[in-house]
Amino acid sequence: MKAFLFALAACVFAGRLHAQCATTSIGSASMSPASVTVSTPTITQFDAGFATFSVTLTITPSNSGKKYDVCLLATTPTLGTATGVAYTKPLSDLQFSLDQTTWTTISTSQQLIASRTSAAQSIVLYFRVALAYALDAAGNYGTSVTARISS
Repeated sequence: MKAFLFALAACVFAGRLHAQCATTSIGSASMSPASVTVSTPTITQFDAGFATFSVTLTITPSNSGKKYDVCLLATTPTLGTATGVAYTKPLSDLQFSLDQTTWTTISTSQQLIASRTSAAQSIVLYFRVALAYALDAAGNYGTSVTARISS
């Protein structure tokens, strides 16, 4: 059985650091659902090479009307190791997208994903996990993904 669990956390930060997210709070953000369990991948998903899921990031900045940037990062360097075998699923198997067309590999470094100017809003984030018959050992894999906001 292969299952994937991704805990999605949201944090809000502000300040400018080379057009990236910094560390002073400007409001609040939440992701829904807060965690996603991708059930055992199907043959169709393995044949396609990935399983896809989405979450909604809701942003409520305290500096309404000003520009802010949205960054993502994973909190672990891998997606974990399957129990009883020597297989570690690489973090590079997890990608995100805003449009399901352009996919970016997630990393443990902050990645700027969007710049916005507005009050509270929601952003739908799409994630996909790469699947390969020859590589993926049965097991439970996962990471936490954090959204950071700067202004």
